[in-house]
Amino acid sequence: MGIDITTRIEKLPHSFKMHSSMCLELKNLVDSIMSIFPDIEDARPGSSSGIQTLCLLNKALEKAKLLLQYCSESSKLYMAVTGDGILSRGCRAKKLLEQSLSDIRSMVPTVLAIKITQIVQDLRSTVLSLEPSEEEAGKAVRELMQLSTSSPDEIRDFHFAALKLHLSTPEAIVIERRSLKSLFAKLGEREGDKRQVLKYLLCLLKKHEEIILRDNSFTQLQSVDDLVCASAVEAGCTDFNSSFSTESGTEVTDSTHREVEIGSLSSLLKMAESGADHLQEDAMNTLKSLSSSNEICLEMVSLGFVKNLTSLLQQIVFSKQSIIILRNLCNTEKGRVCITETPGCLASIAELLDSDVTEEQENAISILLQLCVEKIEYCSLVVREGVDIYSSLFLISNNGTEEAKVGASELLRALEEVDSNREEESSTLEGATTSQTVITPVKHQEPMLTTPSLKKSGLFGLRFPFSRRRKVC
Repeated sequence: MGIDITTRIEKLPHSFKMHSSMCLELKNLVDSIMSIFPDIEDARPGSSSGIQTLCLLNKALEKAKLLLQYCSESSKLYMAVTGDGILSRGCRAKKLLEQSLSDIRSMVPTVLAIKITQIVQDLRSTVLSLEPSEEEAGKAVRELMQLSTSSPDEIRDFHFAALKLHLSTPEAIVIERRSLKSLFAKLGEREGDKRQVLKYLLCLLKKHEEIILRDNSFTQLQSVDDLVCASAVEAGCTDFNSSFSTESGTEVTDSTHREVEIGSLSSLLKMAESGADHLQEDAMNTLKSLSSSNEICLEMVSLGFVKNLTSLLQQIVFSKQSIIILRNLCNTEKGRVCITETPGCLASIAELLDSDVTEEQENAISILLQLCVEKIEYCSLVVREGVDIYSSLFLISNNGTEEAKVGASELLRALEEVDSNREEESSTLEGATTSQTVITPVKHQEPMLTTPSLKKSGLFGLRFPFSRRRKVC
């Protein structure tokens, strides 16, 4: 894709989706030049050729920066397919930087010229290259693109490419899909060939993502099972049995897959609760990663994980992983029901609203908000279980991170709606004893009344803007 050199990049990215080795080399060179660029400008090469060279250097820097940003944001699949072109851009940017610095070296003071000479030498000695795994992935996808019809090996080849590019989790696939759509939106009608490539990649991703996620989940569980066994031996446990015992070459069935899931998850939970310290941490981190799969989340719920996670929430060292797992479980209906029915779970989640760890706070808000949006009964449970929840949410809405502020405000609004509904029901039942101020009716409209609240809701007895006007029955 073309790079728009009119856009200035003030900060360089720190990580890259693709071509990391090339990008890190180029970033180091750009950083070196940027460290002396103010000195070059202060030297004010006054001649017309000096000004022109300075402009070329600035242009070369911007091209290099834009390429780095592109590799940090763009689609992995598209960058794999166009790897050779990206490498050529990197080499051209490096060459243009070298040429500009070489030309300007004779126009600045000696001390600065020595620094420029060193950078020029670094530019000449640096060799940019692509990583072999990314080249293999790009080659596999390009070969698929050359076929006129679907090949029996299409699943295998695309699966190979996806694994090489680490497109194996729901989050990674969602990000990749968005990146492809974003690139497509930026292309003009004249760039038909590029649009066709992006359409094809989107089609491939949609066609095979379910198979990739399922197979990766099984492979991951096999690896977990091996880790569990090795860790058990290290810890001196002799009663740990491997849950995966299929012979080499045996076809993996759905029932075998489920046996591996149940066995591995149970072993990991046991290790998290009673293993050595370093094994506990490894087990919790593994469970956190596995919980990104809805299929595995359902198994976790069936195995009674919510009760165990409620206990682990109380342990500072495991509260961060536990709340993330609970947030992922909350993405399933079974998980939401279990969280609301498990004694102490909602209260433990609400306690994290006062946590000093922002990620814990944000995930706690996410769970509670998701429950309140799901059912009004869940809102009532949140209010009942959460001790002083209004004050905690009010403080977060004013002092938390941007994400936490938005979530806390939405949760306050949802809880206040429940309070408003309760007050209306209470006012209806006690209407005979409640004073009413009748508003003069207009023509044939029914008269309206406002009913004073029987109790003060919200924080510090203040009402949030959710009061309603009701018609007289």
